[in-house]
Amino acid sequence: MKLFSFSIWIIATRIIDLICTYLYTPDLKNEASFIISVLGFQWIVFIVFNLALVFSVLYCRKRTSASEIDLYPKNINGNFITYLGCILVGKKCTFNQLLYQLPRKVVIEFYIGKIIGDCLIGFGFITTLMWFLFYSSPRFRELYATEYVYLVLFGLVFIVHFLWLIEIVINYTKTMKK
Repeated sequence: MKLFSFSIWIIATRIIDLICTYLYTPDLKNEASFIISVLGFQWIVFIVFNLALVFSVLYCRKRTSASEIDLYPKNINGNFITYLGCILVGKKCTFNQLLYQLPRKVVIEFYIGKIIGDCLIGFGFITTLMWFLFYSSPRFRELYATEYVYLVLFGLVFIVHFLWLIEIVINYTKTMKK
């Protein structure tokens, strides 16, 4: 997805989510967001948090897409962990070394820009649909629980991560065939 259309999607879904939140629960008592439901913050922190999240995702997406960074190493002889080490920390390493090293800056920017960004777009659609169903369907209101919302959102995060893992495995198999 190009940066401009990605930016529009992120900004639009965040704005729509904030509008729906305000329309359906102006006092935030039904808000499922962690910073509201658990930490107890109010509107100003909620808005600032969303702005910071959107700008950091867009900044990282721009940094990683502007230079067309290729995270996937070429000509790596070794197992999948070695390949994964080259992606995450920039060098061949064992599984134990991989667990105790921080990822490269470019990987963190890629992760924030792509993975978290894709999740945010999905979150926007899911939460907007949830608010619509919450206020238009009595049956949904009976079934609604914050835990279910978290379950659906974590499911989306799992799917996005799983798709990225599949992409890594596909690139690994291409590298091994060379």
